[in-house]
Amino acid sequence: MASSTSNFVHKSESVNLSLDGTKVYQYYPAQATASLQVRFSTRYQKLERTMDGVLIQLEDRIFPMNSLILPVPHPILSHQPSHQNYIIAGLLELNLSLEIAQRVASFAVNLAYGYTGYSITAVVEFLYVEEVDERLLFESLHEDYLELLNGGIGDQE
Repeated sequence: MASSTSNFVHKSESVNLSLDGTKVYQYYPAQATASLQVRFSTRYQKLERTMDGVLIQLEDRIFPMNSLILPVPHPILSHQPSHQNYIIAGLLELNLSLEIAQRVASFAVNLAYGYTGYSITAVVEFLYVEEVDERLLFESLHEDYLELLNGGIGDQE
């Protein structure tokens, strides 16, 4: 998570991942098949922390982006190391972090246990949060006001 603060505004960025999957059972003579759908979205939240410390949501926007389906061929599905490497390589090509790619691959390998197929939806959300802190804003304005008062008094003679 990246973050920065300037005066009374705190900005942060993070990536959230949610996984949902279902085992798909194939009956003889069909071979197990698997698919991984990756959906992307960007989310922007603007929050305000009031003088009494309560956090109020001012904005919450979600911008859906593209999605991708990664089919997993049967020969790869039946060999765990190849399966895991195939998923990781496919997700790294999408510029996802190694940590996220490994989490998705681990989830896929667990679902495929017992030579079954699966259908997985991985939702990757890029979250941008901007938090305005009224308390810091008030302190800053109060300091500016006092500085202005002191500056005005000191110049008189």
